[in-house]
Amino acid sequence: MCMIDPNNIVLSQLTGYRGLGMGALVFDWATITDSITDSFSSPVLVPRFAQINGLVGFVFFNWFLIPLLYYTNVSNFQRLPISITQYYYNKYGTILDIPAEEVMRNSTTVKYYEPIFLSCGDAVGLYLVFGSLAALLVHTILYHGKDILQQFHTSLKRRENDIHCTLMAKYPEAPEWWYILVFIVSFIISAIVCHYGQLMPWYYLCVAIPFTIICLLPIGIMHGTTALSFNVYFVAQFFAGAILNQAVPIFTFVLYSYQLQLVSLSLISNLKFGHYMKISPRSLFIVQLFVTVVSSLIQSGVNRVVVTSDICSTQGWSCAVDYSPVILGAVGASKIIGPESVTITNSAQSIIMDSNDSKIDAVCI
Repeated sequence: MCMIDPNNIVLSQLTGYRGLGMGALVFDWATITDSITDSFSSPVLVPRFAQINGLVGFVFFNWFLIPLLYYTNVSNFQRLPISITQYYYNKYGTILDIPAEEVMRNSTTVKYYEPIFLSCGDAVGLYLVFGSLAALLVHTILYHGKDILQQFHTSLKRRENDIHCTLMAKYPEAPEWWYILVFIVSFIISAIVCHYGQLMPWYYLCVAIPFTIICLLPIGIMHGTTALSFNVYFVAQFFAGAILNQAVPIFTFVLYSYQLQLVSLSLISNLKFGHYMKISPRSLFIVQLFVTVVSSLIQSGVNRVVVTSDICSTQGWSCAVDYSPVILGAVGASKIIGPESVTITNSAQSIIMDSNDSKIDAVCI
């Protein structure tokens, strides 16, 4: 649609690439499933009511609220492109994107990156992430609280009306102390690695792990009933940025929070698969534990080879790096999305972008 008038800035913002994509249609299945991996995974597997819910939310926030905030210049959003996921700062009256690699090399440059500016789309998206998690927790308590309490007092043998539970009750269950023992050993090893590897003060594991455990049940219920998933990655980033002020500890905190969610949901999914396939819970537990240990050793070895050989810079490989925790560690979460942020205080109304250094709002492709 943006080809109607490629030189029209507003039309490109509403319909073009890095814009809002109004009227864009994609028929390539690989692109469709790849672009919605974090939420839908596959539109075929998602129930109709969940798709309608997502569609209504998408249209309201992306095609109504964001244009409304942007074109009315709320919080001076028009100083940046309408929707771009980068952090910007003011330098001599010109707004530039933060050089994350420079911040990683020299964290003392933080004084040059205040205040931090977000695009309208990125700001709305970040606030929606926090709002969605809060809504999910409240929804779980109100609508599933009684069922959760009832399930804690129910065993496989007490479900005579479920043929799967009746058949699985013949297998000896994996004792709970197996899981407790694995957790204790893993926690001790993690604490030792965090302390002696100078990755993060080990006691912050007592914050990262409960945070993920609290989110795990609501996210699991939502994923089981709607096939939709919620990613705690960004929430963990800003949570860590609020209590930590260095990049490496923030990386470590996010790693434990995010990976704990992924592997926990994967374990639950595998246990559910074994339940319907009538696989012994003890056999499944042993296989899961063995595969986890082997894959962890292999992945650690591969990562060490990549880091020590400097293959990303010398061999022309493309190695993905997320600089968001670096920015959060150097700048602080409160200056990006908290009470000290420009989005809240609206303290950047007087800043004007240099015409020679202004950003392209959207591209018509």
